[in-house]
Amino acid sequence: MKNNNSGFTIIEIIICLVIFALVAATAFGLMLGASHSYSSVSAKIDLQLQSQLTMNQLREYIIDCDAGLYYKNNTVYIINEEDDGSYTADVFQYKTDGCIYYGKGTANQTGSGTFSCTVVGTDLLADEVTSFSVTPKSTDGANVSSAVISISFKNNSASCSGVQTVALRNNPPLAVVS
Repeated sequence: MKNNNSGFTIIEIIICLVIFALVAATAFGLMLGASHSYSSVSAKIDLQLQSQLTMNQLREYIIDCDAGLYYKNNTVYIINEEDDGSYTADVFQYKTDGCIYYGKGTANQTGSGTFSCTVVGTDLLADEVTSFSVTPKSTDGANVSSAVISISFKNNSASCSGVQTVALRNNPPLAVVS
């Protein structure tokens, strides 16, 4: 009588399952590490992109300013004179919720270099902001020749800050907004 055992024993099956479990655990650990690394790098890139877009937006408004530039209390006022002699104000405001808001409105000249502004409605420009400032620089004490924009961003796992100096084309006067 011939006994032909042509199957796997329970020991062989258990050994195969243990080897498979070790390979799967190693692969899962590697994938988890790569996923964490990717999310960290992705968060930093997102903040850098947001910083760059915000700086570019501010630069485009500041560089063409022709009637006055004013910064106070986390708000920058960019006053421009229109073709008809009226004034408009582009306003960027950093609020305590960690966001920068943009609004456009009218400006009325109340004196030499002094304006009052009316802004109706604002739109979100950037979030996750931790600090914001625009420092007008003057070479003669009366006109703005450049402005230094400084913005810092922070989210759960990354932070980014940027400083940019913008030379103004029109050298507007240092303005006061009341």
